[in-house]
Amino acid sequence: MRRTGFDSIISAASLRTWLLVCLVSLCAAPGMADQWPRFRGPNGTGISDLQGLPVAWSGDDYEWVVDLPGMGHSSPVIWDDALFLTTAVDDGSRTVHRFDALTGEEVWSQTTRFGTPRIHKKSSLASTTPALDGERLYVAFADETHQLVMAYTFDGDVEWTRDLGAYTSQHGLGVSPIVYGELLVMPNEQAGESSIVALNRKSGELVWKHPRPSKEVSYATPMILDLPDRAPQLICLGQPGGLVSLNPLTGDPIWSTSEMPQRTVSSPVYGNGVIIASSGQGGVGK
Repeated sequence: MRRTGFDSIISAASLRTWLLVCLVSLCAAPGMADQWPRFRGPNGTGISDLQGLPVAWSGDDYEWVVDLPGMGHSSPVIWDDALFLTTAVDDGSRTVHRFDALTGEEVWSQTTRFGTPRIHKKSSLASTTPALDGERLYVAFADETHQLVMAYTFDGDVEWTRDLGAYTSQHGLGVSPIVYGELLVMPNEQAGESSIVALNRKSGELVWKHPRPSKEVSYATPMILDLPDRAPQLICLGQPGGLVSLNPLTGDPIWSTSEMPQRTVSSPVYGNGVIIASSGQGGVGK
């Protein structure tokens, strides 16, 4: 179960600054559907077809435990036996780590220094989950003057960096990039000038930019809606912009909803013909 439990395990692991991987006798063999390439897995559904997963486990079930520096709320991502995640320390340094998913051995780490913007007391400076395409690892970090999207090779070399400019928020950067075809899509809905951008995943060059209204910071990661007999749609959520459907290749709008009443934190999901989006504030959702 080394891929399926990560998004649930990581919330506790990030607070204690260590990473746990639980392998049980019902694990799939290496090479069997070993990709968990973005926040909440394939297309953000949080769903795996892996069978026989336990509903509880004890300390004896963990295959390995690794101490991590600082804190990170990003979820791990997996491609075959490569496991990636991010951490940060109080001086603003953000680190990208690669581990062997089977043994827990750290393969490499790369650290970049940023400023220390205000964040929520229960959050961290490494809250954005990376994305994978089998060739590169994509990460995003931000402070008050820079929002950097960075592409690493699986060997730890930086292939390109794209600066999206200043980032203004109440709780720091929380959205995650996603890969679609030859594009890397990055939401940039903040308290300042907002947009959704698509970059060439190989070069980092800007392919398109869709402006969004600016009011509240959005923490919702987009998804792709791919229905039979219809062109794929990029579904994004923000406030006040609501749900918007874009052509993922061009950024052209297809449809949109009215304004969401409160802050958008949860990412949109699709099931049984319905797109579900939510908003909330101060512990009371709508």
